[in-house]
Amino acid sequence: MPIPAKLLTRKDEITKDFLQLFEEHISALMSGQVQERYSASQFASLLFIAPGHLTNTIKLTTGKSPCDFMEERLLLEAQKMLQETNFICCRDRL
Repeated sequence: MPIPAKLLTRKDEITKDFLQLFEEHISALMSGQVQERYSASQFASLLFIAPGHLTNTIKLTTGKSPCDFMEERLLLEAQKMLQETNFICCRDRL
C-alpha cells in the first residue's frame, strides 16, 4: 500500500520521484527510445535539485548512490540479454 503523500518527508519524496524517473529511463533505454544513459546530474536537473543533494539524499534513504542504481540495473539487464541469446557457447560461462 503506498504511503499517503502527506506523510512523505522531502527526502522520501525525492527518493520516490528519482526511482520513478529511473525506472522510466531504464525502460526507454531498453526499448531503444533513448541511446544514452542519464547521469546523476541529469536526474537532478529533472527533479529541480542540485546533483549533490540528489546523491546525498538517495544514499541516505537507500544506502546506494544514483550511479550504483544505474550500474546494478544495467548489469542485470545485460545478464538477462545474455541468458536470452542463442549463443550456446556463452551460457555455460555465466
